[in-house]
Amino acid sequence: MINKEQVQQVAKLARLGLKKEEIEKMQTTLTSVLDYIKLLEEIDISKITPTFHSTPIENVTREDKVKEEKPERVDKMITQAPMKEKRHIKVKGILE
Repeated sequence: MINKEQVQQVAKLARLGLKKEEIEKMQTTLTSVLDYIKLLEEIDISKITPTFHSTPIENVTREDKVKEEKPERVDKMITQAPMKEKRHIKVKGILE
């Protein structure tokens, strides 16, 4: 069983201010958690292969390709933009 000093040390490291009643409750709770971990450590998992995801996951990427637009179309987009600077469309800043 975990003692009160150990609970106070953990609380101090976690920057928790515990009252006397809370220390006693945490003592019981932490002891039961540690007992459960000991129980899990007793299970033989040597024949179990590790799984990382329940379904296979692949990183799907594509190659970036430059798509050339007709100059007339680009000019039309730029002229219709509410804010522009030379041949660039200006947008409102999002990081202010």
